[in-house]
Amino acid sequence: HAASTQVPKLAALSMLGRSAEALECGQRVRDQFIAAGDEAAAGKVEVNLGSMLLHQGRAAESAPHYRQAAVRFARAGDRQHSVLADIGLATALTWQFEFEEAERLYERAGRRIEAHGLGLLRGVVDSNRGQLEMHRGRYAPALRWLTSALAAYEAHGLPARVAEARRELADAYLALNLLPEAVALYDRAIAECHAAGASV
Repeated sequence: HAASTQVPKLAALSMLGRSAEALECGQRVRDQFIAAGDEAAAGKVEVNLGSMLLHQGRAAESAPHYRQAAVRFARAGDRQHSVLADIGLATALTWQFEFEEAERLYERAGRRIEAHGLGLLRGVVDSNRGQLEMHRGRYAPALRWLTSALAAYEAHGLPARVAEARRELADAYLALNLLPEAVALYDRAIAECHAAGASV
């Protein structure tokens, strides 16, 4: 219980730009969860650490945290978070230009999503695969994956995710100098954000 009170502090320190303190706090809390035998809680801290480092552009440092999180969630029998940890790891590998390994992880995540009925994660995988293909300069498959992600979020009725997916697709069109298509998507995403009461 004492360790749990420290988890929000990790996010707060990170948002304040106090990265070294956030990392130290996260590692300390993770070790406390491990000592208590709570693999799932330790895994969630590992994901937070991985995400924090990834957002700081420290992909190589984030990858081991995602790897360890996936193992911890598997031990705890938490399939959904194990898949999310794999997706995080694949994203970290993408930013290290380890495209083939990232693609392999996304494919495995997709198979696990289908096998275990985790359909809500379909859009997450497809969106990230679209970003992977953009990094590789493979624009046709990128647009297919990003369009698939948008459709997946629409099918599950997730307005915030729909708007985000539409914006990602618009970004891809903009990168291809397809300005009218990009503007139309941006306009619609903005309208969806306003309708949902979200800031743009």
